[in-house]
Formats: sequence, structure tokens, C-alpha cells
Amino acid sequence: EGIVRVSGLPGTDQGLDGDIRARFELPGSNAISASFESLQLQLPGIKVAGSGGGIQFDGSRVIAKIPRLEADGRALGEFLKSHGPDPTIARLLALNQPTVTANSVQLDWLIDESPIIVAEIEAFEIQAGRSIPHVGPVQGQIFVEGSRGWFDFEANSATFSLPEIFPRSWKRQALSGTLVFDRTGDGLLLKGHDLRVQDNEQDVRGALLLDLPRDAEQRMHLELTVNASTGALAGLLPHALDSEVSDFLTRAVEEVDVDQGRISYSGPLGAEVDRSRRELSMHFPMTAYRFKPLTTWPAFVGTEGAVDFVSKRARIEFVDSDFGGLSVSRVVATQDKDDGRRIHIDGQLSGEAPVALDILDQAQVKPDSLGSEMLLNGSLRGDVSLSVPIGESPEGKVVIESDDLVVTISELGEP
Repeated sequence: EGIVRVSGLPGTDQGLDGDIRARFELPGSNAISASFESLQLQLPGIKVAGSGGGIQFDGSRVIAKIPRLEADGRALGEFLKSHGPDPTIARLLALNQPTVTANSVQLDWLIDESPIIVAEIEAFEIQAGRSIPHVGPVQGQIFVEGSRGWFDFEANSATFSLPEIFPRSWKRQALSGTLVFDRTGDGLLLKGHDLRVQDNEQDVRGALLLDLPRDAEQRMHLELTVNASTGALAGLLPHALDSEVSDFLTRAVEEVDVDQGRISYSGPLGAEVDRSRRELSMHFPMTAYRFKPLTTWPAFVGTEGAVDFVSKRARIEFVDSDFGGLSVSRVVATQDKDDGRRIHIDGQLSGEAPVALDILDQAQVKPDSLGSEMLLNGSLRGDVSLSVPIGESPEGKVVIESDDLVVTISELGEP
């Protein structure tokens, strides 16, 4: 028993050094076992430390337990650039900078088979780079057999981002899920199962597939189910939505509750790919909403509606909503297919004439001929068709019908 000091050879030293205090036994000519009292080993990107654990080798099998391991993907990636056999892995490590702290790392390796590694992950985080999602910091358990395995993870407060789809990261979220990975000679395949991203304003669940071949186009597929309220809306508006429309929706949607919404995405990854080949669709059913497209007009308020995003254009539909006291049986707002900054609004209104006049007064569009001397009573029905260039005044028409309208002129003036 004693101390073993380890360092790299002169001229080839890449930062390998450390001390091991252990008790060693040599039970046979090609067998060895050791129990660690203390362990301090370091090389670029990896640090092994702690007390306890050990290693056994009987000539055909290695069994080892390391008390604690820390890895820095950026430093390890730089080291592997000149030493690693797979440049794809080295590039991912250097770009996405994963960091991991693991406890109780256990190795079981039959020399003629793939090694098996099991560990408790104290902290793991990977940065968003070249379309890879940002995840972490999370903790959990990892199982690796050769170049494939899985990682069960969770966190009470972490960051999750999908830079290919949403411009904003989801921060301070409760995260959980399982990440399955498989690296072959053709590249790397990552699958996310039972993913959940949650805070007090959203609950997003789904599955993710990242296909990262070595010599071919990389792709991502995503399916999510969404429950969300108003504060989560800005983080759910995709890159593909025009920035002016995103700002318009963020301002106009004052309150919303989304129930069992769906997000589906498929497309190639990378900055140099043809973005028109990316397919994104969203369907958000609403169980409550307050939508105010124009500042001087009332809001649409109701409990049934939907927001859709298909073919790079948004569409909003409300059913049986209230519009400042008027009843709206149905209203649809859609982006123009050729000009994303123009919104078309079509709907049917009904209600009492005095309510309609109050709305026109507040919007400062009441015709001069309907002055204070003319009183209207009765029920109105109207078809509304407006075209709203974002940031400008609406254009369009309102067609009104009535079966029982009564007009009273309180004082006759000039003809």
C-alpha cells in the first residue's frame, strides 16, 4: 500500500497528473485489485477525485468504481481534435460544451465485449450550438453500453431551448425525461422520450429526435403537447412567424389559456440549409381568451377558439365570444398569404343598437350623421370584413341588417 504519482511523459504531457493513495493486491500473475483511500487524477477535460471505490482485474474482466468524475466538454473536445478518432464527436464537444459531474461511476468491462458504465449524475448541462437544444443543469442516472445508452434526468429549475424553432429559451423550468443515444460509424442518433418542461405558466410534453450523421444532412423531428397561459405565449411564438406578427400577437392577446395544444416540427439542421424545407405546424385550442387587435376597440372575450400556424402563416378563430357587449358567433383573423404584415378579420356580430353606437363612439369612428339627436333602439346583425396592416388603420366594411330597428329623432333640424 502507498501512494502512486502519475504524470505525462516529457514532450507528450497533455496535463495528465495526479495522486492515488490505495492498497494494492496482486493475487495472480495477470490479476490486480486496489481499494482507493484517496484519488486525484486529471487530464484535459476530465478530473477524477474523491475517496472510496477501487478496481479489480482478473485478466479478462475489469470492474471499477470511481467516487467522483467531472468532465468539461469544451476542454475535452479541444484535446480530442488532435487525438480523437471521431472528428464529429470532438466538434460537438467543443461547440456545445457539455459539462457533467458524476458520482459513484461504476465500470464493468469484459475485455472482448463493450464496456458497461452506470453513474449517478449530480449535474449535467449542454449549450445550444449548431441547432442542438440547450438542456440543464439537470441530474439523474446514466447507463452506457459501448457507444449507446440512456440518461434519465430531472431538475427543479433549469433551461431548455430549441434554437431551430423558438427564439426564446425556456428558463427556470422543471425538466424531466429520458435521452437515448446511439453512436455508430455513420454518426450520432439522439432520442428524447417523455420530455416535460413545466413552470406555473406552461406544461409542455413530447418527444424529440436528432439524427446527426457524419457525412449527410442532419435532421430534427419534434412533437409536443402544450398547456399554457398568457405569460408563456411569447416563448411559444416560432422563428418562422414574421417579427411584426409576433409583436402584434404578444400585444393583442391580453389573456389566454391553451389546452392540449400541438407543435409538430421536422426539418434539416444548420445555418446553411434551405429553411423553406422545414415544416412547422401548431394548433392551440383555447379554453379562455381576451384578444384585443386594435387599441381603441373592445376585446374579444370567450371560452372557445383556436390559434393555428400552418404553411408559415397564422390563423385565429373565436366562437361565441363577447365584443364589448355584442355577441360574436364567429370571427376569423388570418395572415395574408402574400403579405405577412396584413391581417384579415372576418366575422358576424349581433346585439342591441345602443351598444354598437357606444363601441363606435369609443373607437372614434361613429358617423357624424348619427349624432346625439338620433336615438337607435333594436337588434342589429352585422357582417364585418376588415383588412388590418399591422401598425396602421384598418380598411374594410361592415354590413348591418335589422328586423326591428326603431329610429327616434329628438329634434328636427334643417333638411
